[in-house]
Amino acid sequence: MPHPSRISGGPGSHVSNGDTLVVWAHEDPNFGSGLGLTAEGVAHDVGRGADGTTATLTGVRLLKPHFQLRGRAEIDTGSRVIDHLRRLRHLRTYELESEELAEFRRVVNDFIGRQEALLSSIKTQYMTDEEKALELDRATILDGFQRRFTKQEARPEQYKFRADLLRLYGKCLLTNCRVEAVLQAAHIIPFSESVSYRNDTSNGLILRADIHALFDKFLIA
Repeated sequence: MPHPSRISGGPGSHVSNGDTLVVWAHEDPNFGSGLGLTAEGVAHDVGRGADGTTATLTGVRLLKPHFQLRGRAEIDTGSRVIDHLRRLRHLRTYELESEELAEFRRVVNDFIGRQEALLSSIKTQYMTDEEKALELDRATILDGFQRRFTKQEARPEQYKFRADLLRLYGKCLLTNCRVEAVLQAAHIIPFSESVSYRNDTSNGLILRADIHALFDKFLIA
């Protein structure tokens, strides 16, 4: 990479071991079709020569979604660094002043936050009501799967849940057993009082007691 310069003009300080490097890949199709702001990491094994600086990037963190200049409206972004990169897109290395870096990170973090919110809204827009309920209670559901291996719980509303499932199915769905005394209601998504979807019949099966025990331990699926 070229030796560092400054956005405001003039040479910058040499890159040293331990410096944070931010990678912006060239977006032009003639220069690799990069994704813009791509990653950051820590400089290691820095070397300086007549033609430039070399460094190994360690602790690399990929930045997603990528902040790109291509297709962006020609207006001030609020970051002097990004506006400068839009005007001068040649291969460069810049040392950023503290204020420039703070502006840069604020604009990028705001962009990432907006993009993540947009992607989340698009994702939920096409979800069924059941999928939205499962997404909302994801952490509790995962905890419920873990509890299946360790203990059985007393379950409020279990009687009604079982009765509803018996009316719906009337038999063990694996063995076709119809002896109600040995039939139990099984939750597909593990039971938790904080999961609103817990006692919906679409979250239940009727299983013979021995089959239910195997199902809860993931020995059948």
